[in-house]
Amino acid sequence: MEKEAIEQILAELDNISRRERISRRDLARKIGVPHGTLKKWFYKTNSKNVPSEQHLSKIKAFIADPQTSTALSQIAQTAGLKADKVKYLLL
Repeated sequence: MEKEAIEQILAELDNISRRERISRRDLARKIGVPHGTLKKWFYKTNSKNVPSEQHLSKIKAFIADPQTSTALSQIAQTAGLKADKVKYLLL
């Protein structure tokens, strides 16, 4: 796959994570890849850090899944509730 196409897919993945306020760690878990692997894809310093074809298929499936937004929103809501609970306990 061409570098531009890979960058576009990663940009879409980044947009989803920002829009839904999902950490890269949670995003990696949802896609089914190690967090360290996903993290490397977003570093622009090494062109070798690109997703494999297997990982690209997982990413594409994740982006195309109509349940993605709902599932991500639920994760974000759960994280927000946990953060509120911690704030309450610290007061």
